[in-house]
Amino acid sequence: MRIFISHLHGDHVFGLPGMLHSLAFMGRTRELEVFGPKGIHQFVSGINATVKFNSTQFPLTIKEVHTGRIVNDDAYVVRATTGNHSITCYAYAFQEKPRPGRFDPKKATQLAYPKDLSGKNCRR
Repeated sequence: MRIFISHLHGDHVFGLPGMLHSLAFMGRTRELEVFGPKGIHQFVSGINATVKFNSTQFPLTIKEVHTGRIVNDDAYVVRATTGNHSITCYAYAFQEKPRPGRFDPKKATQLAYPKDLSGKNCRR
């Protein structure tokens, strides 16, 4: 649902127009967000103006990145920081939020976990 572009050198962006065109051609309807450095919006708009990949098939949001937290949803946080490159470049850190697991009492019994978790009667 999200694409993250580190910088605007050709080997990092030239595949994007083909992918967007293919998604539209395949009937995508779900929103897609593209994150990248300043200029990514102009790049995608320019390609669409030239070759018309039919971006109206699905909601497409282009977001120019800044340092700091750029995504904060239910499942994860994405932070961006500047990278060391010959042009403006971002590195992304993806941090999954805690997901509580499910306790399966039957499995716990099979594995001989004690019922008393206070520590008083636990085997060590």
